Amino acid sequence: MKKAAFMFLITICVVFSGFANGGRDPAAPFNDHDIEAVHRIHYNGEVRIGIPDDEPPIAYTDANGLYQGYDAYFAKRIGKELLDKESLIRFVPVEAARRAEYLDNGRVDFIIANFAVSPENAAAVDFALPYRRAATGIVSPDSASVTELAQLEGKTLILVRGTPEELWVGEQYPHINLLQFDRFTEAASALLDGRGAALIHDSAVVLAWTKEHRGYSAAVESAGPVYTIAPAVRKGNDGLILWLNDVISRRVEADFFHKAYEATLRPVYGAAGNPETVVIERGIIQPDRNQPYQY
Repeated sequence: MKKAAFMFLITICVVFSGFANGGRDPAAPFNDHDIEAVHRIHYNGEVRIGIPDDEPPIAYTDANGLYQGYDAYFAKRIGKELLDKESLIRFVPVEAARRAEYLDNGRVDFIIANFAVSPENAAAVDFALPYRRAATGIVSPDSASVTELAQLEGKTLILVRGTPEELWVGEQYPHINLLQFDRFTEAASALLDGRGAALIHDSAVVLAWTKEHRGYSAAVESAGPVYTIAPAVRKGNDGLILWLNDVISRRVEADFFHKAYEATLRPVYGAAGNPETVVIERGIIQPDRNQPYQY
């Protein structure tokens, strides 16, 4: 029941985010020059986007130091929409627990950083329309497989601060010992070192991680909360929300995020992957998308 209520709150939050921020239909066209926040970015000549650098295939830096992944694919389009050139994007690596802080202190203009829409996060930032659905995955050694959190009573679970998993596990499983880190790479290293029995995180990330680390597997279905991912701006910045919603709902092609999936996730998950359980186009959550994840 609690899990159902959690999912319901997230759905309501997402559906109304485009209208609560800016007070108008997000599909209605307008002129960028009418929005002061957008005009300021044009004047500065660069757009600063907060994004993770260690969560492949969602967002990460490659061997050449270039940002790649599903979120980076979208972020690059944001840069082109604003300033016509990807080269004018300044990516700012951001930790999950500090996303709202980076917006509040003006270090970034947008956060496109695997940011879950939840009542708690919506109290700290303003969300635009969503572009991805996410599930919670548990990864553990094959020699001591963990398929549900009830197995971890009295044991140590590794997680990343500032994620929806942190709050959910704390509320639902108070008898599990938590070992928390600021970055996914730090959390994954702790699992490899045997400092915890399992790691819980976005299933898109942990599934990809297991493909690179033999001897570890991920349990995805019913492992934890299902949530939506959306861009975020500083609280009260209605102009940027209006602009983002216009990009998501009208300016990008109708299959833009399916193209993002094919370019960034398909190479990882292969032909068996099902983008229909992951992708959200035009900010519209389809009511029949309650099937189990199949990346």
